[in-house]
Amino acid sequence: MMPGTSVSSFERVLLFGVLCMCSVLAVDVEHVMMADTDFCEKDARSPGQYSFMWDKDDMFDVDLAKKETVYHAPDIQKFAHYQAEGGLQNMAVCYHNLDNWMKRPNPPVGSAVQPKFVVVYPEEPAIPEVPNKLVCSVDGFFPSVLNITWYKNGNPVYEGVEITEFYPRDDAYFRRFAFLNFLPKEGDTYTCKVEHPGLQSPIEKQWEGEIPSPETETTETVVCALGLAVGVLGILIGTLLVIKGMRQSEYQRRQTR
Repeated sequence: MMPGTSVSSFERVLLFGVLCMCSVLAVDVEHVMMADTDFCEKDARSPGQYSFMWDKDDMFDVDLAKKETVYHAPDIQKFAHYQAEGGLQNMAVCYHNLDNWMKRPNPPVGSAVQPKFVVVYPEEPAIPEVPNKLVCSVDGFFPSVLNITWYKNGNPVYEGVEITEFYPRDDAYFRRFAFLNFLPKEGDTYTCKVEHPGLQSPIEKQWEGEIPSPETETTETVVCALGLAVGVLGILIGTLLVIKGMRQSEYQRRQTR
């Protein structure tokens, strides 16, 4: 890259992977991992992330837009309290370093690793007209610049959607989840679209789960009638066997006289 030329959006995304993992603190004591993960980025839909994990559980993060701490673990505030200002200060340092690095004549560009796994599945077995939740799991990618969009029958869906933060793995890659509240219906198709700098084109995973058709009233009547017929037949056979047994006993008594 020649001095004075601008850094492309794609390169800016990858630059963060080189320098902008500003703070990663990990302490491993008897298999309990404490991890503080920060990163910032530009030319992306998300400004970055400041999060804290304990033993691989998401404890809290700082909402960079609202400038407040968001707690995820139950009752965590009874034992720990974190001032959002601390996270915001760390992010300011991250942005400062990123800007300085991008102004260099030939900033190195990191390598993007596309997601290794993209899986879509329902949280519970799908039952017609019973509210459920679809899960789109994206795992094994770098850097943590990834967009997930839900589609229903080819149309984008934004209501009832929840997308998690980025979760760091032990191997320096990331994972992310997207949830969609939905009402299973026969014929509906749901698609999870994943976009990442390491992909030449987006990944689209469809869910067309086999939803059992509800039994019609006629089917229920037929099943009930068959059950009743089998029961009556069983009673008749049992009665005949009892009569036959009584006659054999009477015949044997007469033979012994």
